[in-house]
Amino acid sequence: MISEPTIYKIALLGTGLLCFLIAVGHFKIRQEYIGHLEQKLRNRNLGFLPALLALLWCIPHARPIVWDWMLPWLLPAAVIFSIAAYFYLENLLPRAIGGIFILYGCYIAQESFTRHTPGSSWLVGLTWVIAVGGMFIAAKPHLVRDYLRKVVADERYRFIGGCFWFVYGLWSVVAGLLEFANHAAS
Repeated sequence: MISEPTIYKIALLGTGLLCFLIAVGHFKIRQEYIGHLEQKLRNRNLGFLPALLALLWCIPHARPIVWDWMLPWLLPAAVIFSIAAYFYLENLLPRAIGGIFILYGCYIAQESFTRHTPGSSWLVGLTWVIAVGGMFIAAKPHLVRDYLRKVVADERYRFIGGCFWFVYGLWSVVAGLLEFANHAAS
């Protein structure tokens, strides 16, 4: 089984690489792709798996606060609510991504201070920007569509958004590598 510190390091490195892809996407997106992207955002099939993963991620955090008799119901509830979300929620993919952003923000805040990650205050500050963005996205999923339209129409949005994701990705990769180096030194 993979240890929690290893999961944290892999999460930092994986997030960094994903953020680099998002940053590149900011500079590659064009007007002719916007209709295709908007269809993808509304596709329930693409939203089901991230929604299920977000709810499964909540299970370990729910264990300490639910009654013992409810523990066996957490996994079936996550599956049932994911299926219900598939049938009853519009814009499931942006909502699920917003939920993952929120959970990731809490996870990085907790783990970076627990593990004393170098530069963790900056990492957590940037992560909280993503988590707050996730709150807005989960509540108003049409904001993702509006943001993509702004990125296509305005070079400032393209540059600032791309730079934010690049800086966050770089900070995550550096933090992950420092965590691996700290572990090897100890």
